[in-house]
Amino acid sequence: MTTVDAFRLKRGDRARLEKWLKTPTMAQGEATRARIVLALDDGEGAAQIAAAQRVTPKTVYRWMHRYEQM
Repeated sequence: MTTVDAFRLKRGDRARLEKWLKTPTMAQGEATRARIVLALDDGEGAAQIAAAQRVTPKTVYRWMHRYEQM
């Protein structure tokens, strides 16, 4: 199991996610998921990300694992 501390975005994904966040037509749920994985890459903890994004820590871990399986 990957810990939050070991999480890293794949090459090129940070720029792609940041570009998506600037798109005015991006769905809110997709934007939240992008912010979650960007915050994970910045080294923020699951509880801190969950509070900032108004989701549960379980949701943060879910998106971390889904991203890693891509």
